[in-house]
Amino acid sequence: MNRSGINTRTYNDRKLVKWLACLLLCSSISSLSRIAEAQVKVPDMVSKTTARIGVFSVKDTLFFNDPTTGDIRFRLQLPAGYQPSYAAWNPTGTLLVISGKTTSTTVYQITADAAVSIKELPVRSQAATFNHQGDRLYLFHSKSILKSHLSVFNTQSWENIKTAPAPFNLKNLSVLPGDALLTYTSGGLIKTVHTADLKAHKVYWETAQQDIMTSHPATPDQLASATPKGVIQIRKMPQDAIVTEINGHITRIKALEYNPAGSLLASADKYGKLFVWSLATKRPLLFKENIMVPPHWDTTGTLFVQDTARPYIRHILFRPEDSTNTPVNIPKGKGWFGAEKMSRFNVIPQPVIDYSPETGIMLGLSASLLVRPIDTANAGATYRPSIYTVSGAYGFGGQQIRLGLYMDTYTKAGWHFEENISYNAHNRNYYFGIGGASSREDKKVYRSNTFNLNGGIYKLLHNVYNVGINYHLRHDTKSSFEDKSTPNLPEGIGGTLLGIGPVLRYDNRDNILYSTKGSYLDISFFRYGIFGIGDFNFNKIKVDYRKYFPLSKADHPVVIAVQGLADMTWDGQVPFYNLPYFTSDRTLRGLWRNLYVDNQIITVQAELRGFFSQADPRIGYSVFAGAGDGSRNFFRIYSPDIKFGYGAGLRIQIVPKIKMYARVDYCFTSQGDQGFFGGIGTAF
Repeated sequence: MNRSGINTRTYNDRKLVKWLACLLLCSSISSLSRIAEAQVKVPDMVSKTTARIGVFSVKDTLFFNDPTTGDIRFRLQLPAGYQPSYAAWNPTGTLLVISGKTTSTTVYQITADAAVSIKELPVRSQAATFNHQGDRLYLFHSKSILKSHLSVFNTQSWENIKTAPAPFNLKNLSVLPGDALLTYTSGGLIKTVHTADLKAHKVYWETAQQDIMTSHPATPDQLASATPKGVIQIRKMPQDAIVTEINGHITRIKALEYNPAGSLLASADKYGKLFVWSLATKRPLLFKENIMVPPHWDTTGTLFVQDTARPYIRHILFRPEDSTNTPVNIPKGKGWFGAEKMSRFNVIPQPVIDYSPETGIMLGLSASLLVRPIDTANAGATYRPSIYTVSGAYGFGGQQIRLGLYMDTYTKAGWHFEENISYNAHNRNYYFGIGGASSREDKKVYRSNTFNLNGGIYKLLHNVYNVGINYHLRHDTKSSFEDKSTPNLPEGIGGTLLGIGPVLRYDNRDNILYSTKGSYLDISFFRYGIFGIGDFNFNKIKVDYRKYFPLSKADHPVVIAVQGLADMTWDGQVPFYNLPYFTSDRTLRGLWRNLYVDNQIITVQAELRGFFSQADPRIGYSVFAGAGDGSRNFFRIYSPDIKFGYGAGLRIQIVPKIKMYARVDYCFTSQGDQGFFGGIGTAF
């Protein structure tokens, strides 16, 4: 009987255990379901913590909790449908700013057990931050594509001290340590402004969009940001340099935050993967999955997340003492930390919109491939990227078709190869005469098909000296003049030019794309008709000297650039379409290519280059002036007839981190001419 009783009790106990297990399982599933449901709503959740109190939201309820234990102190019920979009604390945790789907922004006074509304700002805001003193509130508000605003308020009187325009896609508003600068992101830009007047301090144009950004808690020069591909970039702001990249995520990062000491960085992505990175040892200290709630550091250096299903519970993820432990469950990876992976290759497509008196409006397309040096740090005293461009355009004024290929290659071994190939079908030009006999009133229109190849092979010697060989091949069909009364020109029958000769070059410019200091000297000699090849025989020498003077030591100084150019031919018959000139893309910019041509020309010009804002070097200007003259032979027969030109231009940067600018110039001359010229790069 006892045995039977024992068996019965055992059976009943087992049955009870099974029922309890089922009940616990159902409860767990229900709890997990509630957690999952809450996690789905995480994007609407706001969570911020200070030393004295923390806050997070679930729907339209704000929960205030103890920052150490996580215990709920009190809650604040917001109006239905308020849906707070952000929360911003002052440094002492006594003021809280929130805004949601309403037309106002509310400031709350926070005590140990209550939140009292003390100010209603009459604007709907999308981001806010306090300075470290707590006496200024910066508010991004009234967001629209056409016009958005950034305002600063005095937190004692709530006076609006200053309001300035702001980009509609402003994100990640933060005051840097020291309270002198405010920073935010806007697409691919990181911008710092002065906190006193909200005027721009500096604009950094990045190579990738900036999704999220956080400032270092102690060092105003350091920021961490993340790209849409989940790459974390640690940057030094004064140098505009990314000192390291962290590659652990494969998708967008939703949370990025330094610990209070600035030695660790926590990152969490939209797939729920979380890392804690040691910036000193350059390795991950923690990896967790399924963390769908943004993590936060408290003042002790503890990383936690709030349980949205059970608001009174928070989960500790990382403690300060964990820094010395051996990390576990870290996924295998190579090169978590590394230098910025900036692509060596930039493809720059752009439309061709050109105008010249000869062709009228030309429209087309071009694409440039810019290749950076493999080792930029050891590329020498000057920056030498390689550039390859293909282009095609159609001229509506003369039904002209223009095709081009430009190749400028620098090798690690110190060789430089340059090729400029073009083909013009129905090439429409004007003939004005030669030298003193030229007259703009007596211009004659002619057409021809032209193939042109200019090139050279150069070898770098002793860092800044180059020696090499230049060559020039050109073929023109017979020139067809629209005015049949035009005198027959011997060279008008067309023909082939072939010239070759040595070149000596000195070049210590700091950047060939946009020079701010240094010098350039090119002395080239050509012999045309060498070995009896070609239809024309003559000699040519060209001397091109350039010098650049920065007017300050600023990052983007105003520069005075000067150029002297002598282009001389002698001892033979030069076809009129290949005579030296100083119009078009030279000193008298935008004027007819053949307006002032002669056997020999000398020209000088100077240009003042700068930027409309030192803070933003993406848009610049130029003011230029020059003079030129020609002669059949300056050393034998020269009657001065100097032409002067002057004008101004606009420069627009087209590639981030690279000083490559598109330019548009308008020129006036002492002869009453005016011309418009556009292109890529500087004039000289």
